[in-house]
Amino acid sequence: MIILGIDPGLATIGYGVISTNGNGKYKLNKYGWIKTSPKISHFERLNSIYIQTREVIKEHKPDTIALERLFFYNNSKTAMNVSQAMGVMKLAIFHEKIESVEYPPLKMKVVLTNDGRAKKEDVKRHIKRLLHISAPKNKKTHFDDAADALGIAICHARICLEERG
Repeated sequence: MIILGIDPGLATIGYGVISTNGNGKYKLNKYGWIKTSPKISHFERLNSIYIQTREVIKEHKPDTIALERLFFYNNSKTAMNVSQAMGVMKLAIFHEKIESVEYPPLKMKVVLTNDGRAKKEDVKRHIKRLLHISAPKNKKTHFDDAADALGIAICHARICLEERG
């Protein structure tokens, strides 16, 4: 099974593609970013997200797509912008006729680390170990977005495994 994980955003959307055969082992296929420029209009950014999301789906041909469910508590403007971006991603997924699911960050943390309060660094360390990834340590990078996407993909794979077992 090929799973595409997506960490929604407006400026930077992380994605990660993994493969699993349902045995609890995961192979990293690719991770990366969908980026938009703040120099273009909001509508152009949304259109770019739609187009790039479809391109990622077509390139990797996932069996399913797992999205991180939005979770905001501070900035309502950011929440609205990211919600709109998530809407165009869902439209792209719909047009590509791929099954999708959503998981909140807390669920991903519990499934990956058994701790819903795990810190971002703990989650990243766990993902790097599972997928044998070397990435920058202790500094904010775009890898944070890709790590969340990979975490959501692994979360979905583990939940599927539990449901089958």
